[in-house]
Amino acid sequence: MYSFILLSCIYFSPVQGNTTGIYQTKNDFLTGNLTYHRSRLRTKSNPFLLRFPLSFDSDESLYLPQPDKSEKKIEPASSFGFVAKGITFIYNSDEKKYLSVLHDRLPVYFFLKEKVTYAGKVRRIIDILLYTQDLDAPTKEFTTENIEHDFADKKALFDKLLKLREAIRKKQFRTGVGREVFFEYQKLIKNMLN
Repeated sequence: MYSFILLSCIYFSPVQGNTTGIYQTKNDFLTGNLTYHRSRLRTKSNPFLLRFPLSFDSDESLYLPQPDKSEKKIEPASSFGFVAKGITFIYNSDEKKYLSVLHDRLPVYFFLKEKVTYAGKVRRIIDILLYTQDLDAPTKEFTTENIEHDFADKKALFDKLLKLREAIRKKQFRTGVGREVFFEYQKLIKNMLN
């Protein structure tokens, strides 16, 4: 039997208009096929206050309540990702954590992760934008250098990505991306890539 401290437990449950569920495989993610979509999911993660459900601060398992009041533990490696309160997460084995998904289709998949930096005793959280063109390939940070390296031969996409990078910089999305801003960030990427 597990013993949990209430303050460190986060519950995901369907809220009017929001989706909750698990993507068992990459194909499930690509096709939008969720399992356990009517169940609550829980993690023992201790995410940064007021920022959840955007990022996790550690490698965490999901817990799926069962009818007999027990819980089924779902290890990160045993499922591709999940959706909680309308935000999709996929497990990134290189980062060893769940990353929130900002753009879930080609030509480029975008993800958000937290990076904590310290200046003396002051802790600062920076949101890092990662991307990949292949969900089986490692992610890269969305920098001008990486854009030039990966997209120089695709002129139209190259230009869109440089404009997107500039728009992100102007909106200052790299710091303090809360839930409301997350959806604005997502909308900006979608609009600029279409």
